[in-house]
Amino acid sequence: MGSNPDQHVKRVLMEIADTHDNPILAYSGGMDSGFVLRCLADLRKKGFDKIDVYYGTFYSSKRRSVKDKERAFNFAHRLGIEVKDVKLHIDKKVVDESV
Repeated sequence: MGSNPDQHVKRVLMEIADTHDNPILAYSGGMDSGFVLRCLADLRKKGFDKIDVYYGTFYSSKRRSVKDKERAFNFAHRLGIEVKDVKLHIDKKVVDESV
């Protein structure tokens, strides 16, 4: 990877876009996907616009189970990235067992 993780991630994003149809970034708002999102934002400033960004909002019994969605979307917005929200419905039993 070398001493510059930003450049490495940007190179990998470009390789993925060149070798796969319709690649996406599954953005959770956490540290890892936030870092990749920032690298993608840097590439977009240079005209690279081949990867869409999606955020999965999990619902169980019509209640949203993700609490920091607003923070994640605000970060992406500050970077100039449009995030597509995907509503994912999961069984209440799965949610109850994960708590």
